[in-house]
Amino acid sequence: MQLTSITGPATQTDQPSRHTGPTDGPERPARLAAGRQELSPREKRKLAELKATDAAVRDHERAHLAAAAQYARGGARYQYEVGPDGNRYAVRGEVQIEASAITNNPGANIQKMQAIKRAALAPRNPSPHDQRVATQAARAEMAARAEQARARVAQTKAQGRTNGNAPPGTPAEAPLINQFV
Repeated sequence: MQLTSITGPATQTDQPSRHTGPTDGPERPARLAAGRQELSPREKRKLAELKATDAAVRDHERAHLAAAAQYARGGARYQYEVGPDGNRYAVRGEVQIEASAITNNPGANIQKMQAIKRAALAPRNPSPHDQRVATQAARAEMAARAEQARARVAQTKAQGRTNGNAPPGTPAEAPLINQFV
């Protein structure tokens, strides 16, 4: 079984960043959760950024899941960052898509690859990885279409032989012409 990951947006560094500083420590989130201390302006900005990123990542992955339908394997997986308020915020995400070919069924493969393409390109801003997945699905779809065309040609040739007709592309015998002299 082949799985393809469709990934969501990431933070600017493409890696979850950790907020560190003099106010960061194991006791800080507990104090904030209890509502005993205010966030600094810097922490408020960071929290707003994390909330926006979390919403964008979750929307992105929901779009993939909705379009992937039966080809999605499980739900979305997220990477989190703990914010200055002690809560976890999604900063990256991915959806696993089952993308293996269906044996001896090019028509089903065409439909499956079209669904995978739609799933990869479903979010408003597909990531570069999403675009690569869509390109791979398009190539697999073209291969399935070529396989389907070869199967049609083979079927047409086989039908021509069984009906006593020459298959397409076979030179026909010249018709007999009666001539009177």
